[in-house]
Amino acid sequence: MWQSQKGNRLSATALWGMIHGLIRVTAARNLVPANATPHRLRHTFARRYLANHPSDLIGLARLMGHSNLNTTSLYTLPTANELEERVNHLSLNAYEDDIVN
Repeated sequence: MWQSQKGNRLSATALWGMIHGLIRVTAARNLVPANATPHRLRHTFARRYLANHPSDLIGLARLMGHSNLNTTSLYTLPTANELEERVNHLSLNAYEDDIVN
């Protein structure tokens, strides 16, 4: 649980506001993209966590506060850029590696 300086529990809205303020400051200094949002940072964290710990979907679900693994599993889906990269690395030679018999 995140706490305020007074020891009260921080609401999701208050935490979002704090993070949004930090994003504005860091974007002004060109440390993060100007279009960064708290949601994008959350999504980036989740994808990077799974990249480093690919078999820990349950751990990520706990960190993200998800009660349903189906929600967390969305982070395992490849992005359009990742799919493009995979397709670009495919061999276009139908006879390479004896794939076609």
